[in-house]
Order: sequence, then C-alpha cells, then structure tokens
Amino acid sequence: MLTKRAKIIESRETVDASVEALISYAAGNKCLTDNLTQANVRKTLDSWNQPLFLRVAPELLPGQCSTSNATICDRKSTGLRVIICNDAACTSNQTISNVAFVVASKGPNYNLQIMNGTNEIRVYTPGLQVDSYSGTYEGVPDPNRQEEFDDIVKWVTLDELRTKMACPGAQLRIITTELPLAYQNQPYNATIYAEGGVKPLNWSSPTIPSWLSCSSDSSSTAYYCNGTPSCPGSYTLTVYVEDNSTIPPKSNATRLFTINVQPDQLRLTPVPGTTWYAFNGSSFTATISATGGKPTYTFNCPSSTCSGLTCACSPTGCTISGTANISSNSSVTCSFTITASDNCTGSSRQTASGTYYVVINPSYSGGGSGGGGGGGGGGGGGGSGSPPTCTLSVSPTPDSSGRIILSYNTPLTLNWTITNGPANYSFYPQSGNCTSGTNSNGGTCQTALYTRNVPPASSPPGNYTLYVANDYGSGSCTTNITKICVENSARAYRVWNLTGARRDFRLPDGSCRRVNNNAEITTTSQLTPGTQIVAYSSSTWSCSGTILATFSYNTAVCLDDNGNGQVNMTGDEPGSDR
Repeated sequence: MLTKRAKIIESRETVDASVEALISYAAGNKCLTDNLTQANVRKTLDSWNQPLFLRVAPELLPGQCSTSNATICDRKSTGLRVIICNDAACTSNQTISNVAFVVASKGPNYNLQIMNGTNEIRVYTPGLQVDSYSGTYEGVPDPNRQEEFDDIVKWVTLDELRTKMACPGAQLRIITTELPLAYQNQPYNATIYAEGGVKPLNWSSPTIPSWLSCSSDSSSTAYYCNGTPSCPGSYTLTVYVEDNSTIPPKSNATRLFTINVQPDQLRLTPVPGTTWYAFNGSSFTATISATGGKPTYTFNCPSSTCSGLTCACSPTGCTISGTANISSNSSVTCSFTITASDNCTGSSRQTASGTYYVVINPSYSGGGSGGGGGGGGGGGGGGSGSPPTCTLSVSPTPDSSGRIILSYNTPLTLNWTITNGPANYSFYPQSGNCTSGTNSNGGTCQTALYTRNVPPASSPPGNYTLYVANDYGSGSCTTNITKICVENSARAYRVWNLTGARRDFRLPDGSCRRVNNNAEITTTSQLTPGTQIVAYSSSTWSCSGTILATFSYNTAVCLDDNGNGQVNMTGDEPGSDR
C-alpha cells in the first residue's frame, strides 16, 4: 500500500501527465476539449481514485474555437484567470490572467477546495482552512468541510500553450540579428529584441565586454545594452533569454553578437607639418599634445638640441622651447619628430607620429608692404621693442556656447590684428588662404569650404590659432569655437526618444505622439529648419504636464556628425548622434 507521501507524488505525476496530454491534444486539433478521456488522458483518477478536476477557457472549446473561426494560435487572450489567495477571504492575492486550462486533484483529504467561479479559479496557500467548492463533480459528491488546503493544482496560460504548440510567433526567439557599430570614447547604445515565449522573459549575458552593461525593462521583451568603449577592436557579446513557462522545458534562445568598435583616431595637435617662426636671440615655445585613442599617452621626441631649441615630453605632451641661437645670416630650420602612443594594449594600441618645424631667422627686418593670406596688412617700422600679440575673430560669430551654424559648402572668415608688429604669422590649421605670411599688422582670410560638422578635437580641428613672431619674441591667439555645425537645408532630421522612458512629444507639425523609449519620434513629422520637438512629462497622448525639454533643428544639425540625418533626444540638449 502506498504511503501518503508516495500517493501525493503519484497524483502530482498524474496531474502533470494530464497537462501534457491536453497540450498534445491542442497541438493536434488547434482547439481544446473539457473531456479528459477525449484528450487521451491515460489516468483520469488521482491516487485516491478521485476524478481529476478540469476547467478550460470557453474561448478554446469547440463553438468559440474552430479552424473557420479562431484557433488557439489565433487567440491573444482568454477570460479565465487563476487567483492565488494568501488568506481565506482572498483579500491578499495574485492574479494570473489569460489562463488556458486548469487541472487539479482533490489531494489526500478527498475534498476539492478550490473555488470554481464563472471566470476564475481560486487557489489557496497550502495550510489555509478553506473549502470553496461545494456540490458534486463528475457525479461524485464533494465533502463540505473546511480543512487545510491540499489540492494539487496545475494551470497553463494561453502564452504557454501557444509556445508548446509551436504557434507562429509563439516560439521564443531573438529577432535582432546584428548590432550597430561602436566608436571608441563615444557612448554606445544597442537594443536586442525577442518575440514569442511566455512573459516575462529572463535575459542574461554569459559573455560580455567589460565596458558594456545590459538589462531588460519591465516588459522584458527587449534587452538594453550601453557603455563607452575605451579601446577599438572586435568584442563578443553572448545573449541568452529564457521564457517564464511553468511547463518544462522552458523555451530559450541564444545569440552571439560581434561588436566592432571603430577607433577614435589618435591625433597630434597641432597637425604634423606645422611650421613656426622664431628669430635669433628671441625666446620660443610651442606645445604638441594629442587627442583620441585612450589616455594617458606616452610621448617621445629627440633629445638633441637644435640651434638653442630642445624638446621635452611628459604624459600631457611635448614642448619645444629655448632661445633661438644661430650664427649665420641665413635662416635655419629645426625639425622635431614627435611620437605619441595611447594606453590601449596589443593590436588596439594606436601610435601617431609627425614632424614639426621651427624656422629661425637671423634677424627681423621691419618695413615693406608684405601681404598676408587673403588681405594681410602692410608692414611698419622696425618694431616696438616688445613681443607681438594678436587678436583673432571669426565670422559668422559663435553663439553663447561657442557653436557656429554654417551653411553647407561655405567658408569661415578669419580677421586678425597684430600689436607690436609687424610680425610673421602662421595659422593652425592652415585652410583655404588662411596659411602664413610675413610683415603683417593684421588682415582677413577665408578658410576652405565646410561640408560636415567639425568639432575642435577633429583633424583638422574646428578651432583656429594664429602664431605671430618678430625679433622681440612671439605670441598667439585663438578663436573661441566649440563646434562648427554645417546645415544642409535640404535635409530633414529623424529623431529618436532616448530619454529613458515612454513619454509624449509635440512634433514639428503640431501633432502629439506617445513614443516608447528607443523608438523614433518623427515617424509622421520630421525636424526641418526653424522647427523643434517638445518633450512632456505625460505619456497619455495628451502632451500635457511639465515640459521636460525642447529639441531644435539647430541642435540636430550640431549632433549629426556622421551625416546620416538621425539623432537622439536624450532629455536635455544637446542629445547625441545616432
């Protein structure tokens, strides 16, 4: 004779077998039956010879379910739910919606204690004193007595059933096939999507780059990854997702992604090949630094001295300095080759090298009418006896943040004046007819035409420096440009919501849209010159509540460094490129 424990185990196995038989029946017939024998259940009695309880959602039974009407695979919901009660009155409970069917055994007390309501089945925490079922079941009178709840209950949700039936779209799979390129030192965002399976899904990353972190949102149908790579190269991300099915085995999927991180090119500043001017007996200083790659940098330069000038390096850069000293009446050119390496390792490490020149003139000769790139002023007397200084301005004038919005294929105009001149001058970077000249007190020049955004750290940079020198010393001056933003009036911008939440947006055409995080805002109205997008705290298609941020066309222009016409609204300007 079986012990009580053995009978409980056997009855659980009987209930599990009934569930599997019902799933098999549904897979073959695309609908369910509320007759266990018809469903080919081998044992319809539990270990105490009591009939198993079966409740099927009406939508899945013949009548409402048919190949001409709607099969289980066509259904997205049912009206049947399971209420898990934590107390006898069921005031504290958890609701399981969209249930396909419920199977139960009366348990050792021969007493069916669940509540079989119109649209719900109530299941109680084991040990609670309850008896919510009364009457007969399958022709067998059911006891009417309150005692510790011990029914053995199993249910299957519609999502679980559709997954087990391999309905189209029900099987869990990762539908994202590749991830976007990443760029060294730039924030990276990628979203991986899955479909099918029983929600919520459980995501994990068995292998993940050290610079990346991933997590899912409350809906768990997407896996969000972000980080900032510090070194270029190819990185492996393995993503594993498992559904929440209560019927083993759980559905799962795995996908291996390769994230290719493009290098932030290591660059020397000023650009290699830059030439400075010095004069015999005058002091001279010039500094070479680096941008891009991974700080901190390792610099090297020649240890030898050239006509009184030496080069010394530190982790921040190299400085060429000294008092120029030549004995001939002819100019002498000193060259210094600078090498910088970044802090990445192996094949990811970058090295940049370039040669810089200092032309040392024997003496300064004032007078003459010397020009100077694009309108440089004439010379004067023999100099004032003081080192020259300069001022440098740019047109169009930068805004309060230092940005210049420039029309496509248009140059900048640089204007300079020299005090204590005349002096020789040289621009960095050299662009258009803004190059170098001699015997200047000031002038005007135009740069090359701009066709793309240029931040100050690019090569060549967006900021301009003017170096001036005469017999009495040298000086420099710099424009205050934070970024040159090139506007193409023919382009309309697409904007994505990257604020971290679903919210309402007022579009350029005045319409209001509710947009999920990481979804496009501008599907119906793109950003054009003179327009803006407004983000609100609401997420009800009402565009009400607090205005969180505005996003202007000029902002989009300045963000679109890769020129693809796509940018992200991050909740506060300036946002980010996409």
